[in-house]
Amino acid sequence: MMNSSDARARVNQLIRAQGRNSYEDILRAHSSVFEAGEDAIPFIREMLLKHDWSNAKRVELMQYLTCLMGVLHDIDEDASRKVAQEIISNGCHSVYKVRLNSICRFTLSDYLQRDFNDIQIYIAKSLNNSSHIGSHIETWLKNVPLHDLKGISRLYVVDKEQDDFLGKYTHILAKIILVWRCETTESPNSMLSTEYTLYHEIGHHNDKHVYDESFNHEEIADQYAVELFIKAHENIGDKKLRELFFAEIVGKAVQYSE
Repeated sequence: MMNSSDARARVNQLIRAQGRNSYEDILRAHSSVFEAGEDAIPFIREMLLKHDWSNAKRVELMQYLTCLMGVLHDIDEDASRKVAQEIISNGCHSVYKVRLNSICRFTLSDYLQRDFNDIQIYIAKSLNNSSHIGSHIETWLKNVPLHDLKGISRLYVVDKEQDDFLGKYTHILAKIILVWRCETTESPNSMLSTEYTLYHEIGHHNDKHVYDESFNHEEIADQYAVELFIKAHENIGDKKLRELFFAEIVGKAVQYSE
């Protein structure tokens, strides 16, 4: 069990980082509070309930609410729902209520869990044949060097109908969301495209220039994904065929080194 003063200090560190709007510091502080776990919950609750949420004029309060409720929900979903209900019962503004409900709507009970090395894989129960999906995910992850997977904490596989993106990487807790598009016959390449998207998101995880806006981070992730994909599918053919293949799979031209 962590010393209470240490847990409080971690929560205060996150609040200061959020106040400075320092993305890099927020990531580190969020991970630090998450590691404190249940010991941090009383202090997060205290810092949330001390504010008057009936007035929505201060934009920074929305960021404050999202930051603290987000880490609380990552630590303990039940605890976050109780705090959200306390805030709502005390009379919060409707815009804050919408944000609270949005955060609390997510629940791990909607997912089936399996592990791959240190990565927790969560497959949406709304998807059919989770064992089949999990096997594909693990096969693809085996194509990735182990050191490139280090630090990824969670991989969510979600239903195509739930989101309008193909994949997403979140630096907070190093989470990947992958949309499963392989249950329909819309495209014979949907499985390959989903595999490519997973490599692309892992490419974001391994982007060494994440805090430098002078770099094109989508191109960096694409380059990483193409190189992994080629190694996993060595029978694609010559350079011209590969260019056509990637244009079909990725939906755009992608540059890669031989």
